[in-house]
Amino acid sequence: MREMKQTMAAVLSLTLACTLLIAPAEGQAAKKKMKLNKTKATLYVGKKLTLKVKNTKKKVKWSSSKKAVASVTKKGVVKAKKKGTCKIFVETTDGSKIKKVCKITVKQVEKKPVVVPTPTPAVTPTPTPTLTPTPSQTAEPTPTSTPESALNE
Repeated sequence: MREMKQTMAAVLSLTLACTLLIAPAEGQAAKKKMKLNKTKATLYVGKKLTLKVKNTKKKVKWSSSKKAVASVTKKGVVKAKKKGTCKIFVETTDGSKIKKVCKITVKQVEKKPVVVPTPTPAVTPTPTPTLTPTPSQTAEPTPTSTPESALNE
C-alpha cells in the first residue's frame, strides 16, 4: 500500500511538472496581439490597398466609417472612392471584441493640363517648271532653199 502511494505521488508530481512547463509556452503565444499591417494610409481616388491582419487565426469582419470615401471588402481590400478621410475597422467575430483601426486619407488625382501641340504646316516643295515648248515657240524650219514656185516667178 505504501509503495502504491509513493508511485501515485511520483506520477502526480511528474504530471504537475509537465503542466508547468507546457503552460507558459501557450501563454506566450496568447500574448501576441492581433495587429494590422498598416495603421494609416493615403490613397488616390480609384486606387486599392489590401490590409492584412497579423497574429490571429480568428475570423474577422471589415467595415468603413464612411463608405462614400472608401469601401472595404470581406478580404480587407480598401478602394478609394472620393476625397476625404475615414477609418477602416477590423473586428473579430468570435465574441472577443478585439478591434483594430486603420485611418485612410483619400486624395483627388491631380489632373495635369493636356498640352495639344499646334500642327505645323507641312512644307511641300514647289514644283519646278518643266520646260515644254508651246506651239507658238515651235517654229517650222525655214527652208534653206527657195521653193520652186518662187523660182518660177
